[in-house]
Amino acid sequence: MAAKEEKIKEKLKDDPGNPVFAEFAEYLRRKRQMMDAMSICLSGLSANPSCHSGRLVLARIYYSLSFIPFASRELEILLSFFPEDQSLRRLVLALNPTFSDVRGSVSAGNSAETLIAETAFDMGDLDLLDE
Repeated sequence: MAAKEEKIKEKLKDDPGNPVFAEFAEYLRRKRQMMDAMSICLSGLSANPSCHSGRLVLARIYYSLSFIPFASRELEILLSFFPEDQSLRRLVLALNPTFSDVRGSVSAGNSAETLIAETAFDMGDLDLLDE
């Protein structure tokens, strides 16, 4: 994997906003290389702020480092793009119980029966609260 890592690093040196940064940062996060993962994410999001998967990875990194307010902020930004996503809203509320937005906060106990559809933001997929 070392050769592949070097190839990705070279690609990101030339184009830090390439969406591959999110995948690579997640790979580094899973290897517990948090500072490298955070650096990749911050550079990537600086060049490509609309990369939602990169923002999610950054939230995971912050959570892993116990930077809960920063993780919450990243998730709140995602929620601004996906305001109807109840799973994401519940996660934001779990990290920041005082959170509210112009639509009003949704209590974490709301029934999933009222949901018509959800995006890819699923509590189980995020792994943020289980770590």
